[in-house]
Amino acid sequence: MSFQIFPVEVLATILDEVSSAGDLRSLRAASRDLHGLATPLAFRRLVATHSARSARRLAWLVQARIIARHVTEVVYEHREECSEGHRCSDDVLRELRSTFSLLHLLPRLSSIRLLFSAHVECSPLLSPMQDSDTEMSIPEDTGERSSAPGVQAAIIEGLSRTSLPLSDRLRSLSIDGLFNIPDTLFSRPSFRTLLEKLTHLHVAVTPASTSHDIADFWNLSIRDHILAPPASSLQSLSLRSDQTVGLNPKFSFDGLTYPGLHSLSLECFQFNPEVGVEDFIVRHKKTLAQLWLKDCTIALDDDASHDPLHNARGYRNGGRVWSRVWARLADELRELKALEVHEIRGWQGKPLRYSWLQDGYFWNYCDLALDDDTAGLQRLHGLLERTP
Repeated sequence: MSFQIFPVEVLATILDEVSSAGDLRSLRAASRDLHGLATPLAFRRLVATHSARSARRLAWLVQARIIARHVTEVVYEHREECSEGHRCSDDVLRELRSTFSLLHLLPRLSSIRLLFSAHVECSPLLSPMQDSDTEMSIPEDTGERSSAPGVQAAIIEGLSRTSLPLSDRLRSLSIDGLFNIPDTLFSRPSFRTLLEKLTHLHVAVTPASTSHDIADFWNLSIRDHILAPPASSLQSLSLRSDQTVGLNPKFSFDGLTYPGLHSLSLECFQFNPEVGVEDFIVRHKKTLAQLWLKDCTIALDDDASHDPLHNARGYRNGGRVWSRVWARLADELRELKALEVHEIRGWQGKPLRYSWLQDGYFWNYCDLALDDDTAGLQRLHGLLERTP
């Protein structure tokens, strides 16, 4: 069948509605009329998995000019959980490292997503590349398995090798399931160059095996090397953790500023003064329009940790409470247009807004019943609803 009877604009509109890369490739092969229209859509996103075969196929596509010129996003997906007994072969690591060092050959590449975690859930406020659902998936060689940390190190090292030419066009970097890999990878100037012109940065950390490792990782890798490089172009930032972060392991937002920050997403951070989350948010009051918070708490002091509910009146009068946080944000964030707060829920759906440290290591959560906290959050939501 000839498609010449249809105007090019009509065919292009129809193809834009096709989300499956496989369907687009089939249409691309169906006729010469559709080949030229479907090719840019079929190859705008390339997806690779953790095998040498998949890495080699990605490398071939990257070096094929007729395909490379259409690619705008490269995705790595660790699709199967790797047990502790599986280790990545040198061949797989070598192929992945080599392949990701070639990404500068993609002239339109603007987004890289590294999904090292099986559980991926982007906040609704921070979803880059929403207009590019089409992908060219590179099948996995199921006979080869690798450990996520080893693959992670190989891919990041490969990206560091190509950071200078790639940094001019890379605008979005998402790393989900980031393990505690050696800090030297992130401290290299070549890796930090990769971050300098980003507009979107998403990092979700998977806990390391020991608290010492994860503490060093947050202080050095995340704060000093991933967040510290100059990023005047950064517009959206997403930082997420599977475990509570702030006092233990220690992390501070002090000194971090992004002049154009528009959207902020934070998960599992403590809103204590030592952490500086509240001050960090307020520092961006002139530009911040979207704020997404999930499972964030305020840590009680050591005395209260023995009986977290015994001193509710004291916390109302002089302690660190959520009502004061919400009041300050309501007063300061004049440009805020969208707010989502997802709280930890306990027995009978009670919000667990406060945390206390047990045995110096484990964070527990309590439903410290302060009515002012609920009222303060409702007031902040109310102000946003009245904002034109």
